Amino acid sequence: MDERFVVIKNAILKKLGVIILCGLVCAGLLVLEKAFFTKFVIQAGGPVTGEYIVSVVNPKDRSNPKKQLNYPAVMHSDANLAGFITLLDKERHFEFVKLNPNWNRLTDVQQRQWLRQHVRIQNYQRNNFRILYNLRQAEVYDLAFLEKNSRLFMDSFIQQTNRTVKKIKPGPVVKVVSRNFSYPKELPLDRNDILIKYGIIGFVFGMLLAILVVIVPAIRGFAYVL
Repeated sequence: MDERFVVIKNAILKKLGVIILCGLVCAGLLVLEKAFFTKFVIQAGGPVTGEYIVSVVNPKDRSNPKKQLNYPAVMHSDANLAGFITLLDKERHFEFVKLNPNWNRLTDVQQRQWLRQHVRIQNYQRNNFRILYNLRQAEVYDLAFLEKNSRLFMDSFIQQTNRTVKKIKPGPVVKVVSRNFSYPKELPLDRNDILIKYGIIGFVFGMLLAILVVIVPAIRGFAYVL
């Protein structure tokens, strides 16, 4: 074991200049990649949220509680959510991958469950509801897209809900009373700190890779001699 260690040590010392050079090359390439192809921003200040207060307009429906629909159940039904996905995806070419990068790998059931978790409905009195659309800060992958398309997302949800309600019971209409959206701010990061960090990572990785290339033949040669 001691002799093998000496062989490895000598092989590394013999090629130390090459090893350091490989580290520097890898560090330089990684720094260049981050400097020219990376957007140095971070989302800060909380999640993306959209709050809609909606009211069901239908005096007859309100006058007889026994005839009221369970609107939250309708909104979260498989039929309504499937229609909502189709409306946005097929008719309006909405990019769901901007909300969830794995969207296209999810099954239909998983997609609907994701929507139930991120579009919640709270039932107020007399057929008034709060619909809350929420993406945690860690789920915000493209803030510019969300700022541009969150209203389209929520308005389409209301539109599809009205389509579904009409099929069940013509007459009631879900109308939006108020809308409110909240977005985090994008704050620039210190480019120098990030580039130094990646430079160190690239240097270490390059050296480790070069050391591996150097010691493997040395160990094989040592084993052959034995």
